Amino acid sequence: MSYKARAKSEGVADDGGSLMCSAHNCPNRWSVKIESPLCRYHAWEKPEDWPSITESLRRNGPWLLHNDKESPGVAEMKARMRKGFKFTPPEMEAA
Repeated sequence: MSYKARAKSEGVADDGGSLMCSAHNCPNRWSVKIESPLCRYHAWEKPEDWPSITESLRRNGPWLLHNDKESPGVAEMKARMRKGFKFTPPEMEAA
C-alpha cells in the first residue's frame, strides 16, 4: 500500500496540516514545541506579536524577516548561561 493510500485510509492529512506552525495562518512548519508547535519565528515571541510576524512572513518570506533584537526570553537565557547557570530538569532539582 502506498503512503498516500494509507494516509487516506487512516485519515492522515497529506497537506502537512499537523506539521504546520500553530500560529494562525503561518506558512512555516513547526520546529519548536513548548506549549504548542510553533515555527522558530513565533516560538520566542509574545502571542500578541504573532499576527504581525505572520503578516511579515507572508508578505516578505522568512528569508527577509531579519530581527536584529533578541526576544526577552532568549536574552535572559543567554545572560544566565554567561553567568554559569546550570539548566536542570525540575524533577532533578527536587532531589
